[in-house]
Amino acid sequence: MNRVSKYPEGPSKEAVDLRDAGRHNLHYSDLKAPVATMVRTIIHIGTTKTGSSFLQSNFYRMQRVLKEHGVFYPDPILGLGEHLRTSAHHYIASGMIGQARGGLPDDPLDKLDDHVAAVRREFSLSSCPTMLLSSEVFGDFRRVHIDRLRETFPEKVTIVVYLRRQDAWVESWYAQLIKIGRDVTVDKIIDNSRWRLNYLEYLMSWEEAFGLENIIVRPYETGGEDGWLWSDFFQAVGFDQISKSSPLVAEVNRTLSEDLTLFSRAIGRYGYHPAMRRTLELLNAHFETGDGLRYLSIEQAAALIDEYGPSNDMVAQRYIGIPHLFLNNTVSKGDERRDLTPETTAAILGGICIQLLDRMAALDREIKTLKRGLPAPLE
Repeated sequence: MNRVSKYPEGPSKEAVDLRDAGRHNLHYSDLKAPVATMVRTIIHIGTTKTGSSFLQSNFYRMQRVLKEHGVFYPDPILGLGEHLRTSAHHYIASGMIGQARGGLPDDPLDKLDDHVAAVRREFSLSSCPTMLLSSEVFGDFRRVHIDRLRETFPEKVTIVVYLRRQDAWVESWYAQLIKIGRDVTVDKIIDNSRWRLNYLEYLMSWEEAFGLENIIVRPYETGGEDGWLWSDFFQAVGFDQISKSSPLVAEVNRTLSEDLTLFSRAIGRYGYHPAMRRTLELLNAHFETGDGLRYLSIEQAAALIDEYGPSNDMVAQRYIGIPHLFLNNTVSKGDERRDLTPETTAAILGGICIQLLDRMAALDREIKTLKRGLPAPLE
């Protein structure tokens, strides 16, 4: 596995030491953080279901804070139109794949070159030494797309990727796909995702394009303190002061409870309706999300850990300098899988009705406000 990168330039020794520390044995603050004095681009590639939406929402809302510390987070829709409404750089990633991803509308992706040029122009005017791009769609790249990304950003580039234990990722990705109206099974997800579940092979394409020294791998494990992901990210890339700031947005794109996921799967026959997704997300706080497995069987989860455990350890040793990628490699059996009960179904439908009534009342108030502002009718 002694592969040579086409782009051998790497970061300083301090940056390599910082990456190798890992949060499993040394804290980043125990080492001297790299100082952002030269122009570089940090590209956060996800992966999916590792808190990317949370990071992106805060990157976007805290652009001023980042800029004060020398990090420029470009407007993701610069020159593209307000209708895109995204806090992530999905357009750049989608344009390179040639297909709209990340919730973008099916607009033509023919403005990629102009958008990248505009982003570069704004970066040069920002006086910041570091530019930060983020999209989990980058994480879907195959080698041809990775090479195009490298050619588009030939300067010093740092790739940041978060990896989730494979069984936990499958469970979370299944719930996400059901939430957006996809007809999938966990078996289909496993079969279609093997190219990305072997993290060692997955990372090799990135390493060959950008160099081992420029790949920062972080384990994503839930259950930490609020804001741990924000702090972890900026410690990893050497901006300790930003890591100490508090993110403005606490939670984004939370996984639905098992009951609401089962309900969403049941109504999936009617197609995907974003308004229904938002309604179920509002109800989520009223339904418990249990610990342990929810959709995978314990045999399926154990098989994934057995299959990918050795390569996970190789990733940890190669990219982080620690023995194991994940602190916990045991499978927690959840409650017995079940179908929706009539009582739970009634509770969900009742919650939807209450949400609908609240929206109707709000609309009625808006209509009355508008009427008060209208001139009296002529006699």
